[in-house]
Amino acid sequence: MPARAKTCLALVLLLALAVSGVLGAAAAGGIAVDDGALATALKDAYVTGSGGTGQIGSSTAYVMTGAGLTTITDSGSTDPGNYVAEISGTVPVPSDKVKVGLYYESTAVSVITVKNVQGSGFRFGYYDGNRDFQALSSTTATAITVRKTDGSTYGVTVTDSAGNTLYTYDGGTDTHFSVEPILASGKAVSSINDNTYYGGFSFYRYNGGNIHVINVLDIEDYVKGVIPYEMSASWPVEALKAQACCARTYMLMNFGRRSSLGFDLYNTATDQVYRGTKSATANSDAAVDQTAGLYVTYQGELAQTYYFAADGGATESSQNIWVAELPYLQGVIDPYEADIDFYCKSWSKTFTTAEISARLSQYGISALAEVQLTLSDVGNVIGLTLVDGDGSTYSFQKSACTRFLSALGFQYTSYHFTVIHDAGADQWTVSGGGSGHNIGMSQWGAYSMASVHGKNFQEILGFYFRGVSLSRGV
Repeated sequence: MPARAKTCLALVLLLALAVSGVLGAAAAGGIAVDDGALATALKDAYVTGSGGTGQIGSSTAYVMTGAGLTTITDSGSTDPGNYVAEISGTVPVPSDKVKVGLYYESTAVSVITVKNVQGSGFRFGYYDGNRDFQALSSTTATAITVRKTDGSTYGVTVTDSAGNTLYTYDGGTDTHFSVEPILASGKAVSSINDNTYYGGFSFYRYNGGNIHVINVLDIEDYVKGVIPYEMSASWPVEALKAQACCARTYMLMNFGRRSSLGFDLYNTATDQVYRGTKSATANSDAAVDQTAGLYVTYQGELAQTYYFAADGGATESSQNIWVAELPYLQGVIDPYEADIDFYCKSWSKTFTTAEISARLSQYGISALAEVQLTLSDVGNVIGLTLVDGDGSTYSFQKSACTRFLSALGFQYTSYHFTVIHDAGADQWTVSGGGSGHNIGMSQWGAYSMASVHGKNFQEILGFYFRGVSLSRGV
């Protein structure tokens, strides 16, 4: 199909498909999509003509692609092919430790308690410019409380559970008081409130105010604290391995991004969700261990490994939703999600004109007359125009298109949706599938690739990030 946006759909089916020999060029029938894309799986489509109405069904059919005649699968999509992210080359890693903000900005604290879960006390000190811990003192207390020192701009005071002062520290703006748990052998674990963590902690009096609490830990341990919260720890290990590579690469790509706050990354979906060890399992930890040190790269450089819940049928090109055009973030038709069931696979709402107009009144709509969709080559909505009864219009472009869905009260939004108006019944039906920004890896698609199709993590990454490799960090 042409690269220009698609704005209308005409489907013509000649019901006889002449197939002789090795499918010669003079087939007597075919399927043509003119200025649009199918909004459903091909096998579920219905065609109306002089001979009546019939369903295409799931028998073998063919489509002409750039690679020639390709079999259309029972799910209604063309064979997605096999793409593999091969392991090659290296990529520099500035430190083997990452700093993650746990409490910061509006959640910064005046007092916080850290406890040993696996440990026998704490060392007191600070992390130097190389993120190496410099010990100054220690305690055998298994629970310590850190609070702002009264009358000091940057100082903190450490007490035990009985309130006895164990240590005071004021490094000004140069260094921040830090602790590491003591453990003779094995890996120490500490708790703060309801979560448990590997590594140590820094306490930064940000701008002389409340304390930013920062977890300082090995990169692989950080990834182990991301995987169970960005995917389920019970998912197939190959899907988890793909997620581990994405999370590790995202971390390195954004290393130092929040340095003015004293750390590298937020612990929320603003960066990627990190909650420590509590929900990790042997399965999720194995996914990290088995991909340790692997980063997703494109032509020797770190890739932007965006991921999201589900695409509804197709991922999207980065430039169509955001701004930058990246060669490995181009939209692909995704047949894999169709093979499994999950919470946001499909969603739909039907409104009267009065109801949908009321929802869209913030955009100047009093009586909606038309919704014009601009579709990308893979069928995602990348432009949307509301037309009011008086002829006035309001348009959304790129990432703003999901505001239309949010205004209609959808819990999940993606760019894979349709709007159908039945004027006779006074009904507007908005239907779609997926959840997220549609850029990069579909997590539910990765689940299906691993569980249903037996794909490994290199194939999953290769499918969603075309042309990438896996490079070892050094």
